Amino acid sequence: MVIAKNNNSSSEFGQRLSELLKSSNISQRKLAQKVGITEAAISRYINSDRTPNGKIIGSIANALHVSTDYLIYGHDDNTADTDYWKIYHWIKKNAYQLSFEQKRELILLLLTEENGK
Repeated sequence: MVIAKNNNSSSEFGQRLSELLKSSNISQRKLAQKVGITEAAISRYINSDRTPNGKIIGSIANALHVSTDYLIYGHDDNTADTDYWKIYHWIKKNAYQLSFEQKRELILLLLTEENGK
């Protein structure tokens, strides 16, 4: 699957990729290393100068813990998994701002078996 070059979906892909890198605190270089492509290629995807093929989209999605649907279309049918990674990245990015008590409450919430039943 290839996203058509220089159209709205291509620029939206680049914007989503840029936002995911920021929220995940991953550099273009680190993503390129994980995916096995050049940093320049990642930059071209973000700037909508180039569009990745399906294999690269899959590798990027795996590296960023999102679905290919989310990267391409901006939504995902597998919401539980997507929500998990959104929460994970938010916590990773903002944990230093949480108080000890807030962290403790989150841990207790996760460890309580009655939640979600």
